Amino acid sequence: MDALTFVFLLTTWSPETPHATVDVMDHNLTGSDCVAAAVAYHAADPQWTAGVPSCEIDTGDWAPHPYDSFAVCATDACPNPIILDPCQFEDSDNCFWDSRFMGNGIGESFYVIDGEKTVIDWEK
Repeated sequence: MDALTFVFLLTTWSPETPHATVDVMDHNLTGSDCVAAAVAYHAADPQWTAGVPSCEIDTGDWAPHPYDSFAVCATDACPNPIILDPCQFEDSDNCFWDSRFMGNGIGESFYVIDGEKTVIDWEK
């Protein structure tokens, strides 16, 4: 098995939308590099005004499906994240769809909560 690599994520919120957006800020990082990116982000923005940083395993192309669940935060503090399971179908509700690993492998990634779809931009 290859050594694990990680993605550095930034979860942000907007007054215009009730749900968070998760952006991939960097990928293919070692664990130390990802933690260093999170520490550097915290040093530059200790109040996390631009979003909440995190590191996750970078599954790249080798995993048939990278996530068992997806966490969405409704507020900046995020004391109770909403945990979503993968969608069974692309038009399912209260779930997430990762187009990189689901369906035909193209299209939009998104999550849906109570019928409201939010696009996930993995490259941003």
